[in-house]
Amino acid sequence: MKKLVLVSMVICFYSHAMAQETKSSGSESLKKTLADNGCKCIDSIATYNKPTTEVAVEISTCIDKQTGAYQMGSKLFGIDKLKENAEVVN
Repeated sequence: MKKLVLVSMVICFYSHAMAQETKSSGSESLKKTLADNGCKCIDSIATYNKPTTEVAVEISTCIDKQTGAYQMGSKLFGIDKLKENAEVVN
């Protein structure tokens, strides 16, 4: 019985993951691109002979740049929905 429940759960989670994968949108593409850029920025930080506070500030700067870009991009992706709901003034 435990095996049946376990197999059922695995199939459920796997099918849900596959469904999420196929529903990729511009917002998801933006997230992936910005996450990659953030990782590259953090990887490029030289840590040799630097205090940890300075490294933490540089990491924070990398993250802040990418989150700001995401916020702006997500607003731009939502403009079409806002247009549909906007009132027309004549």
